[in-house]
Amino acid sequence: MSKRTRQYLGLIVAIISYYMIHEGAHLVYAMTIGVYKRINMIGLGVIIPKKWE
Repeated sequence: MSKRTRQYLGLIVAIISYYMIHEGAHLVYAMTIGVYKRINMIGLGVIIPKKWE
């Protein structure tokens, strides 16, 4: 694998990791303050019904 390919792969992994951690922190915070009733995991994505709807 060339140096340039490793650099791009590292960049992509870093970006994906950042967004997973960043959005995960939002989710954990929202769950701790009680914004959501539950999280339903389905094959096509995630459904998060809000308590106040």
